[in-house]
Amino acid sequence: AWQHKSIIVYRHYAEMLLYRKSAFKGSVPVQGDRRSRLHHSRILAKPENDARRGLGGWLQPQNSCLEPQMHTLSSSWTCASSPTQQPVAASNSKPEGVLLRQATQADMPFIRKAILREWMNPLGHDPSRFSIAASQGADGREEILGFGQMEQKSQGTQGAGREWELRSLVVEQQHRRRGVGTVLVEALKARCSKGDTAYLVTLAVTQDFYKRLGFRVVTEPPAWLAPEAALGQVVSRLAGHKDGLVVMCWER
Repeated sequence: AWQHKSIIVYRHYAEMLLYRKSAFKGSVPVQGDRRSRLHHSRILAKPENDARRGLGGWLQPQNSCLEPQMHTLSSSWTCASSPTQQPVAASNSKPEGVLLRQATQADMPFIRKAILREWMNPLGHDPSRFSIAASQGADGREEILGFGQMEQKSQGTQGAGREWELRSLVVEQQHRRRGVGTVLVEALKARCSKGDTAYLVTLAVTQDFYKRLGFRVVTEPPAWLAPEAALGQVVSRLAGHKDGLVVMCWER
């Protein structure tokens, strides 16, 4: 059931992407009724939305999260970067004034709004899986800088640890390039136990950031990740990311 819902969401974004690419060529229209097509054409024709067209977090110009302009796509909505932007070095030090905490139900409206804004997968958001990076303003109020989640995908068996997925990673635009994304990734990794493995899917151009955080590229994703990774390869190239995606993992 979960995979079925994910494929529906992917198809929706793929149709929007194809319509936007062909809007002035008359080749591939969006499926659906007239009202749906009109809505899509109005939204996608706006210049400010050019960078947002496409399949979730893979395809937009990713100023949304990590230092190399990345964010997470699930179920595998994971990390991506604009083809015109280059990854920058990850920070190894915790940004001054950044506090980490567990998300609560009260955080979910903010999280859902940010995820929709960044065109990430709107499914499967449990506050218990999220870590929040925040700071305290001069007025004493908390400001959320970013967030991400680590979702457990398997229970593990004797001799094999659990499998996890790093996803839904977003850093607010005004706080990017400060090391907030690095801090969040490390906090999420800390949820894994010895013998566990965490996976993510990212654009090939952003893989060096994750390599610095201990991830490595794998050629055979686990069964639960394979369908989305395969579909993402196709759609990411349609969006102009010629190097496509890579699946990466980290073992504790």
